[in-house]
Amino acid sequence: MLTTLTITGMHCNACKKLIESELSDLKGIQAISVDLTGASASIEHDNQQINQQALIEKITELGYQATVN
Repeated sequence: MLTTLTITGMHCNACKKLIESELSDLKGIQAISVDLTGASASIEHDNQQINQQALIEKITELGYQATVN
């Protein structure tokens, strides 16, 4: 499943890399691409292992806000 999220609160490449790194470690994540200038992330994932709400919760834990596009 491909999920695209709008992420607010990212300010620099370190923010981008943190989100990519933390989400990549989660079970069920197949690919992730974070666009700093577009304030979004495209995440390919197995919805049986990790759903959209879990993705949003993880990003929120990191100090950002995320919504499904």
